Amino acid sequence: MTQSAAAAVRASGRKGRLAIVSMIVLMIATGALVYWDQFWRDIVATDNAYVQGHVVPVSALTAGTIREVYVAETEHVQAGQPLLAFDESDIDIHLQQLESDLGKTVREISALSRQVSVSEAQVKAKHAEWLRTQHELERSKEYRERRAMLVNRGLTTQEDFKNAEAQVRSAEAQVEAARSQWEASQQQAVASKALLRDSSIFEHPSVLSQAAKLREAWLIKQRAQILAPVSGQVAKRHAQPGQRVAQGNTMMAIVPLDQLWVDANFKENQIAALRVDQPVSLTADLYGDEIRFRGRLIGLSPGTGTAFSLLPAQQASGNWVKVVQRVPVRIAIEPDDLK
Repeated sequence: MTQSAAAAVRASGRKGRLAIVSMIVLMIATGALVYWDQFWRDIVATDNAYVQGHVVPVSALTAGTIREVYVAETEHVQAGQPLLAFDESDIDIHLQQLESDLGKTVREISALSRQVSVSEAQVKAKHAEWLRTQHELERSKEYRERRAMLVNRGLTTQEDFKNAEAQVRSAEAQVEAARSQWEASQQQAVASKALLRDSSIFEHPSVLSQAAKLREAWLIKQRAQILAPVSGQVAKRHAQPGQRVAQGNTMMAIVPLDQLWVDANFKENQIAALRVDQPVSLTADLYGDEIRFRGRLIGLSPGTGTAFSLLPAQQASGNWVKVVQRVPVRIAIEPDDLK
């Protein structure tokens, strides 16, 4: 075989191998394109995403001085765990004073209740006395009439008749005095009942008012110890022992680590591929791409980020430049991946 023939054979072999390689590359590219079209075409991704969570404030339920703080920054706490305590010295003094005031009020109302009973008994007694004096007056008048008949017949003296008249006048005075005392006792009974307000001792408004003050003081004492409202991690703790705080002041916050989510901002031309309840694969810069978290798309914002800004952009001018907007998307992280 000549050298030219050998060269032609080698060239033909190279072309064949090149054709085979080209066919393989084309098949791989076609397969990749089909795979992308079937499985990856609707997959969108973004790095503009941030982990969010509830921040539960821990506020003072009553004014006071912090006595002790039991937790530190970033410490994990359980719901109901004591976080801090206030100094209860002033609270205890106030509570004891209110207990004393309640007892005093109960004793006063008890005495008033007894006074009502005494007043009612006096009314009955004065009424009976008034009836007795009336009966005595009737007897005196009858005696005077008999004396008058005897005087007319000459069977008794004029002096005896005058004594009978004196007895009538005395009986009339006693009736008037008894009536006045009876009316006075009635007025006293009405006044006592008005103070009692037709209620029992423990239903009297004064007792109920003092009891309400005592319950409020007891509630303040219970609020002197602050408990964790939820389980989570302590954050933004600025409460210190000896610090004086007012009611409503925020002393720290708790972030529940089992209630985290991701707010991802996708471009508006990516939103068409997103649906609620779609599975989501998440990676964090903290852990790298090797560790993935599972999530679920739970909602899309009704507007872009700028739509809810304090001064939303106005595109009414003639020089308009299209800027791709981003739409916030809420992604829930699977609870098992948060453990």
